Amino acid sequence: MLWPLVDALDGPALELSKARPSPHTRFCSPASPVADRPNLYQILSHRLSLGGGGAGISDSTALGAGAGGQKSGDKSGSQTSGSGGGDLKTSKLNPDDIERIKRQDENGEDWAAVDQQGIGDCFLLATLQAYSNTEKGRQRLRDQIQWNKDKQVFVVTFYYDGMPVPIEVDDYYTDGAQGKDNPPTLMSIYERAYGIYISDHNLDKGGYSGNVMHDISKAPVETINTSEPSGFLWLGRTEDHKYEDSEWSDIEQASEDNNKVVTASTDEGGVVHGTADTNGDGAINSQDSSGNYRVVKDHVYTVVTVDDNYVTLYNPWAHNDGEGNPGGGGLIRVSRSDYGRWFTSTDIGNIP
Repeated sequence: MLWPLVDALDGPALELSKARPSPHTRFCSPASPVADRPNLYQILSHRLSLGGGGAGISDSTALGAGAGGQKSGDKSGSQTSGSGGGDLKTSKLNPDDIERIKRQDENGEDWAAVDQQGIGDCFLLATLQAYSNTEKGRQRLRDQIQWNKDKQVFVVTFYYDGMPVPIEVDDYYTDGAQGKDNPPTLMSIYERAYGIYISDHNLDKGGYSGNVMHDISKAPVETINTSEPSGFLWLGRTEDHKYEDSEWSDIEQASEDNNKVVTASTDEGGVVHGTADTNGDGAINSQDSSGNYRVVKDHVYTVVTVDDNYVTLYNPWAHNDGEGNPGGGGLIRVSRSDYGRWFTSTDIGNIP
């Protein structure tokens, strides 16, 4: 019964993919964007492997993917572009893992910040971290995950064009969001669910933060970038590496609004002078070191705070590479001018 169902969905799924919001924040990959197309075969096969059937799966299962990814293989700072290989190792959730994640979901227990390792999915993890930064965002994540006692799986719900798409999860990526040698968290379940949603292959190739916001919140996403229309019929764009005052106002207000999530992406890599969380206490203060730090090419960061002079971001690698002094945590504070120079696109999502 699987193949007729897949064949029946093949045409409509392709048409739905064309209706998906256009990708905004491209990052984590030198590769060209792939088609926004769900992997229906993988979703259906995964459900069957968990003991479920194909019944009830409709063309609402058609979802989108993205482009490419920067990954953090270890703490040495020797990061490479996302390979898009697709064969990502997973581990089964053990009873302790299940109970821990249930506490995080049901009892309000906090989870650790994301710590990206060997998967090129900074677009996803930076977005999940943005939701994790406010109580309303954390509650949104909790509301969309349930434990199914009968099937012994977590069920995460994403949305495609407003239609709910439940994804069943009973394992997690071994080299995933929980960081090296750490137990899986609620973030690990979301990461695995999104990998099923768009396929391992597409997850490791990276994607667009705005798409993730849309898939979680089923709400509009605003993209602000530093380029301006130019050329014949305004079909081209000229990059001037700065935000207008009105755009700064929108970004700052969004960073202060508990109903918003904000991420920023880079096109180029380089070195920026800033202050990083070098002591790993989860804050930027007088005990941290200022210096030159790496800006990662084609990478997405979480925007944490914005003030009159500075922007504080979180690198989903959970560290920032510095000259002889790698940051002990993921936070980094840079000037507004450097933010405009390096972070050329800002996505703002809404939490319903």
